[in-house]
Amino acid sequence: MAGTASAATARVAAVPACATTDLVASVHGSQAGAGNFGATLVLTNASHRTCTVTGYPGLGLENVERKVQRIKVIWGASYFQRDPGRHTVTLEPRQAATAGLAWNAPQGGGSLTPAYLHITPPDQRTHLTIPFIPGAMDAAAGLHVTALTAQKAVEPGNPLTVSVYKSTKHGPAAGPLHPGDTAEVVVTGCGAGAQGLATSTAFVGGSGQLVPSADRPTLRGFPKIAKMAAGTYGVSAQCPDVPYTAVTSLAVQ
Repeated sequence: MAGTASAATARVAAVPACATTDLVASVHGSQAGAGNFGATLVLTNASHRTCTVTGYPGLGLENVERKVQRIKVIWGASYFQRDPGRHTVTLEPRQAATAGLAWNAPQGGGSLTPAYLHITPPDQRTHLTIPFIPGAMDAAAGLHVTALTAQKAVEPGNPLTVSVYKSTKHGPAAGPLHPGDTAEVVVTGCGAGAQGLATSTAFVGGSGQLVPSADRPTLRGFPKIAKMAAGTYGVSAQCPDVPYTAVTSLAVQ
């Protein structure tokens, strides 16, 4: 029995840590309560080898002008989720690990409005960058993140992600929307029949409501808009022939 346990330990120890280039990052879902907001960070092994992640990801923020925004990153439990603690998660190709993200609405102190999220996998020196539009957040309260843990249910294929970009004369741009803006809702991870990508235009009316348009019905129906809090909306969408929903949040100022 001791020999069997030692062999198993050796096999686990032989699995290398996931390099930044092995992983694809995305943020899914939205939670809100008592001025707290949350989402789930997903790191998917996009390589052809098995690798591991252990502990907490490093995080950073940039605004729409790609300037770093300083915020305290807090490892541990959040308002929405217990911390599973530092442990090793083994990811076979296409498997994913998740961590809970949480932040606060501005409480009268310093605030910032991110447009991009930096994610540095554990034990790595380089980061991934993805669009991240949670609206204004309290800089002093910090950005909370739990330890990475195995994803409870792995969806076949690439997970769906939805992003909302402001339409400008220079092309789509991340960042908050304003009344009168035109926006592009982009869903990735669709099936081969949708060529991996689906889009729909949307606009922000004078009332500050985000309204999906009806001129490009390339999604299954149209993006659904739900108000989460003052100036913050949840956007969900589906792709043809893919039985999953992609969700994100954005700020309308």
